Amino acid sequence: MTSLEEGVAVTEPIFGVEVRMPQKSAQEAGRVSLLVTCLADQFFPEVAEAAVRAIRRLGVRVDCPSGQTCCGLPHYNNGFPDEARRLAERNLDLFGGDSPVVIPSGSCGWMCKSVYPSLFEGDPWIRDRAIRFSDRVTELSTFLASCPEGGGERAPQSGKGFGKIALHDSCHALRGLGLRDEPRKLLAETGAEVVDLPGADRCCGFGGSFAVKLDEVSTAILKEKLQAAQECGADTLVTADGGCLMQLRGGAGKWVEMGLDGPPPRCLHLAEVLAPPEDVSPPPPPPQAETNVPREGEDHAP
Repeated sequence: MTSLEEGVAVTEPIFGVEVRMPQKSAQEAGRVSLLVTCLADQFFPEVAEAAVRAIRRLGVRVDCPSGQTCCGLPHYNNGFPDEARRLAERNLDLFGGDSPVVIPSGSCGWMCKSVYPSLFEGDPWIRDRAIRFSDRVTELSTFLASCPEGGGERAPQSGKGFGKIALHDSCHALRGLGLRDEPRKLLAETGAEVVDLPGADRCCGFGGSFAVKLDEVSTAILKEKLQAAQECGADTLVTADGGCLMQLRGGAGKWVEMGLDGPPPRCLHLAEVLAPPEDVSPPPPPPQAETNVPREGEDHAP
């Protein structure tokens, strides 16, 4: 990793796209915007709520801009760049300002951080906006792990009620954003018993529309992943990506149908382990210089 400019670093190109990583710690941020993701909004609202709780515990205020839809990744992957651009522009408009944009999903994070600037090669003005936006984007585990060591608020022994936990690395987080240690570091701090998942870095078989177009292949890959969880004795299988979570929960729900024995693991998003529902942290007080009148969409989980 080489320095790009103050507060930003750049990695080598991944998936053919340069990845720029912000280096602003959680405590320096003070306020963040949460890009909820369409999967969390439509299928896993509890994940977005847990993400808000985890961020608030750091003393950081959370804005959830209204009107959020999709990051455009499904359109981009399926050859519809115009539609992806329209969604990207919408997010550029929704997430103005200079606060970090936290995303509880490696795939959506990769799209917003790595792909957005390349969508506007023919429009330098919008491309510049996209670059500035991408510099502010950070995946949830990266943001939480940026809290200085010793800040025990990150995960105060929240993992002891989940039995043995195994972590599945999502493809976009691991290969697209280069994230591996951050979620493991956070899980270790919860006091959970973390076990190594065989083939943790192998795909779960989701791949967006791949799971629909090649469902038999997708199911075979998924079965291998679930068998690996069974092999290592995991009671809880954790991922930091909404797409992977949908795939894993779907498989756990068809455990017997897939020919697997014994009880299926509980499948959760990382945020749900770091900040379970019983951990209700109040919103941090506003800075002294600010008015006490809340802004639209502020400090409300979706």
